[in-house]
Amino acid sequence: MTAGSADLTGLADDLQNAGASVEESVNYLIQTTAQQVKDLAQVMAPKKRGNLADSIGIQYFPGGAIIGPGVHYGVFQEFGTATRGEFPGPIYLIRPVRANTLAFQINGKWVFTKLVKHPGIPPHPYMRPALQQAVSPFGETLASMGVAQITKGPHSAL
Repeated sequence: MTAGSADLTGLADDLQNAGASVEESVNYLIQTTAQQVKDLAQVMAPKKRGNLADSIGIQYFPGGAIIGPGVHYGVFQEFGTATRGEFPGPIYLIRPVRANTLAFQINGKWVFTKLVKHPGIPPHPYMRPALQQAVSPFGETLASMGVAQITKGPHSAL
């Protein structure tokens, strides 16, 4: 799942004409920003056992990065499900598989039933807020790096 992405390939190509140090600076900025997104998302991720937060990783490619969870339910936590999700759908019908009755606890009391009509889970955004928080200063930093390249020379941005 990718909650947000930016294709910086064209920008990297344009800046490459200014010299190798600009490309190094842009790659450094992408790596540090991607790491910030990952770190923030791990803190913001809903935690029951911590598997979701632990699964968040970074995959780099020329001019960008993909940051996201490695567990299948990460997208459901981010956007919600069924009637309570950001993309509403029908309720879930949960029926017993092996026995005739479902058994579970609600507020410490055991409940026995043959059918549960589950409305879904509400969204618990963690990737989008992390991306927004980390990427907001990205453009400012990139612009100041470009100004430094122009005014102070190719080794000033690092």
